[in-house]
Amino acid sequence: SGICIDFTAEGDFKDLPESHQTGLYRILQECLTNVVKHADATEVVVRLIKSVDEVQLTIADNGRGLAKSSQGAFGHYGLLGMRERAEQLGGRVAINSAPGQGTTVTSTIPLPAKISNDDQGKSDANVHWLTSFN
Repeated sequence: SGICIDFTAEGDFKDLPESHQTGLYRILQECLTNVVKHADATEVVVRLIKSVDEVQLTIADNGRGLAKSSQGAFGHYGLLGMRERAEQLGGRVAINSAPGQGTTVTSTIPLPAKISNDDQGKSDANVHWLTSFN
């Protein structure tokens, strides 16, 4: 596809529940599928950040963008699936885009109270589910 992906992870992911790993993986997978099929993008920036109380996944592309009317169109199956996955985990998905300006999808998922983040500033090699995108 010729798309350059810049990926960064911040935080300690070794205790991230499997449900969160799967949900975030599927949201990322759907976003990247949409980029390849619809965006005509050449670059995608993916940021995965785990703080003390949440995980935030942001996918931003430099593609054609979405019309304002499409941004809230969670009736499209891919967008609907992303929203449903986030909501199942108590989270949300936000889409910011403009025609010709690319699209940014941000999913924010709260963490169960038992997960701490002692090494918040370190990137963790245990984010296995993202290796398939290299």
